[in-house]
Amino acid sequence: MPSRPSPRTTCPRPAARGAVMQALAIDSHDLQVHLLSAQIFEAEGRREEALDERLMVYDTYLDHQEHESARALLDLMLRNSTPNLALLERRVELARLEKSAPALNESLRQLGAYQQANNKLRKAIVAFEEAQRLDPRSLELLETLAGLYEKAGDRKALNVTLGELAKRYEADEDINRLLAVLNRQAALDPRDLAERDETV
Repeated sequence: MPSRPSPRTTCPRPAARGAVMQALAIDSHDLQVHLLSAQIFEAEGRREEALDERLMVYDTYLDHQEHESARALLDLMLRNSTPNLALLERRVELARLEKSAPALNESLRQLGAYQQANNKLRKAIVAFEEAQRLDPRSLELLETLAGLYEKAGDRKALNVTLGELAKRYEADEDINRLLAVLNRQAALDPRDLAERDETV
């Protein structure tokens, strides 16, 4: 079984590359050496290779159900790099494995926001819909989904979501937002909604 070091190690000198390569030739499963290799790549400006090394270590932690070590390393990667799809998807995966609803909800929101920012509307909708099922009272999620449905041209889902928002705003006596939602609903073409109902 591979060694399971802390993901934090001291930054090595560039001359350590040869020693790291020799160590990996002896034991390619030594996770501490892979983390050291990642730090060397980072010091050399080779960020993608550094990330690949750390992701390999992270996946090995998960394979051995070392969730605490995996979480610590994932948090380190998220802190030290721009969030990317590989990291955000792994954060969702880890939250599922740990059966942590709050962590899963937050991870899905971050994944959805990333997909939305990259114009992946359908994938963003899937992430935000799951987050909304975990937190059904969140107005923020409903508002986000309404905007995404509108951009994606899903008028039926938009109408349902606007109806739910109208109920919430009415209950909260938020008249301005209620009127805005009712105006958006009125702008929807009833014929278009009927056609969608027939094809579902």
